[in-house]
Amino acid sequence: MLETVRRNGEHLLALVSEILDLSKIEAGRMETDRVPTDAIGCVRDVAESLGAQARGKGLKIAVEISDRVPPAMSLDPTRFRQIVVNLLGNAIKFTETGGVTLELDHEPDGDLLTLRVVDTGIGMVDSEMDRIFEPFRQADGSTTRRFGGTGLGLAISRRLCEMLGGSLTVQSRSGTGSTFSAMVTAAPAEAAIFMEGKTDVPTGLRILLAEDG
Repeated sequence: MLETVRRNGEHLLALVSEILDLSKIEAGRMETDRVPTDAIGCVRDVAESLGAQARGKGLKIAVEISDRVPPAMSLDPTRFRQIVVNLLGNAIKFTETGGVTLELDHEPDGDLLTLRVVDTGIGMVDSEMDRIFEPFRQADGSTTRRFGGTGLGLAISRRLCEMLGGSLTVQSRSGTGSTFSAMVTAAPAEAAIFMEGKTDVPTGLRILLAEDG
């Protein structure tokens, strides 16, 4: 019973958060803040955090990083992470056998950062691909009944990509899987330096980090 309460609470929290995000975007109140960001670390961190969910279904997650991706880029880390979480979470949800591959690449001409999420899931036909980016829409009614979800994640992700100067597209074939390509503009940036030189930090220093997430 406690597990049911927890699961339903998380579902409600996700629904409220997504509705608030979509409302902010539609009202023009969603803001982005570009700072030096480790996109590689972000992608790997999301893959690790959702790894247990994938392994529970017997799926494999692979991360492939191009040598062209700079160690730091001018990007909004919160919004980029939100895109990665939405796309990987969707891929895991709609994949029953095989796995999911995350590919990260950077095109210096135009400073275009591309994340591709390739799955071996249920796939879609052309008519389904036309509507999955609409708010509260999934491929069809049976998809909602079978897999759940709010139908907001892809709509939000596409708009976040557009706010970051890019786009979100999909290629798919029914029964063979899908490939979502999230593209955002991200110029190389200097990595943040947190410490320089010698410091008089005592051995065994304890640090308390408190945050409201």
